[in-house]
Amino acid sequence: MLRPLEWNCHTGAELAFCGNHGACILLVVRPVRGRGPDGSARKCLPSQDLRLCEAELRGNPGACCDIHSGECVDDAFEALCSQQHHSGQQCTELDRPCGDPGCCCESPESGDVTNPVPSLRANCGGRFLSGVLGEDCEATAFTPPCGLWVPDGLLYWPSHLDNPAFRASLSALLGGAPVDYLDACTTTPTVEQMRQYRQSGDGQQHLVDFQAWRNCYQFPGPGCDAYTFDPPCDFMTAVGVVLSPGVDAPPPTLCGRRMVPLGPDTRPLGVNVTTLPTPYEWREIGLSVPMNHRRIGAGWTSWSHGYTGDVYYSNGATTVTLTMPPGTSNVYFYVDPNPFTVHTFTVVVNNRYESEPFTAHGSAGATYVGVCGSYVDNITLTCFSDADFAIGEFAVVAPDVYGACCDEWAGTCADDVGVSDCISVPHWRFSAFATCDELEPPCGEVRGACCYASECVYQRPMECADGGGTYKGDGVPCDPNPCLCVDF
Repeated sequence: MLRPLEWNCHTGAELAFCGNHGACILLVVRPVRGRGPDGSARKCLPSQDLRLCEAELRGNPGACCDIHSGECVDDAFEALCSQQHHSGQQCTELDRPCGDPGCCCESPESGDVTNPVPSLRANCGGRFLSGVLGEDCEATAFTPPCGLWVPDGLLYWPSHLDNPAFRASLSALLGGAPVDYLDACTTTPTVEQMRQYRQSGDGQQHLVDFQAWRNCYQFPGPGCDAYTFDPPCDFMTAVGVVLSPGVDAPPPTLCGRRMVPLGPDTRPLGVNVTTLPTPYEWREIGLSVPMNHRRIGAGWTSWSHGYTGDVYYSNGATTVTLTMPPGTSNVYFYVDPNPFTVHTFTVVVNNRYESEPFTAHGSAGATYVGVCGSYVDNITLTCFSDADFAIGEFAVVAPDVYGACCDEWAGTCADDVGVSDCISVPHWRFSAFATCDELEPPCGEVRGACCYASECVYQRPMECADGGGTYKGDGVPCDPNPCLCVDF
């Protein structure tokens, strides 16, 4: 239930393991490739072992409950709890005891009265009554009695597109009973329609406990998220695709959250890449096809709203799937078709939610695509008019991590700053889990040529701006003097 964590934070064969209360032990083992609690690779300095563990485990102690065994451990850190974590609570304080013990009427039901059995909710594959224990756990505690519930069918009535695969799975769980679809956005079922979906036990409508079929149950607290469920909970109804502002510049927020733009891509132009670096260091955006790294004016002709940064060409492909970093909730990007004509696109989010078709023009018509939801796992972009394209100008939102934030222009640095607060300013540099003393190069060493008329001074950007000079760029030398005008 409590899992050891391991990072790629070792010197030689030394590896840091974190204990349940934040303590770390250095063990001599064969070198391994470190992974964090979300499965992503860790990246740190050799001297950071002990402090990294403490930083990763900082905060959120609480009860760690194994829903299958009912075992509960107090004061467990959330990062080390592989089951349900109740932040700030003790095991004895849980709204329902760990595992939610109760009475289980196993499925499928035979049509004859059957004795139910004591069970934890997660271990029950049928109807379940929470907190019904001992002599109270009997067939007549259920309505209809245990064994007599035989469904005539169910009506699947969501406010989104039909999901035939889900209906087929649900029908199998109901012993082959039909599961019909109705679109709640356009249709309201009549009373006569609803009467078709009844139970043959007492002829009345009854609610079904779908949580038992998902092998999990709801509980209060911040630990209840998509990955509480196995498989992760389907957030299709909580996913949205935003196409405004179209070809205009992106707004600073998407669905109420401040976005973090991807920084400049320092990899060479003209090379094919299968990942895009994000401000979250070890987290990358995966690309299903190799895409060619280009820049506006250097391999790609036009975009929109004055953007001049990195773009990625599909190399003739008309569809690409983006695999987002773990925990991503919001992302936006722009798409620009290669031909200088109008072309039609759609996006499919998490293999389920399909957007309305939208268009983009290949001549200065790159179009905004924003996706937000409880979680965004993958996005498939397809051009239905069979045109190749480029994507670029990304921004994301993922869970915050903390570290050193350096203002390169001013030469000032602060510890324990969230990445989303630091990366939002282009000339600020962020290093996850690090302190200012550990930055390499040290904060404020970024300098460049600053022109005061024809005189060149090698300064920090802020020193140049405060003095009224013109900053020529990071690392630009004063020899040869970039401040001199040359007539041709």
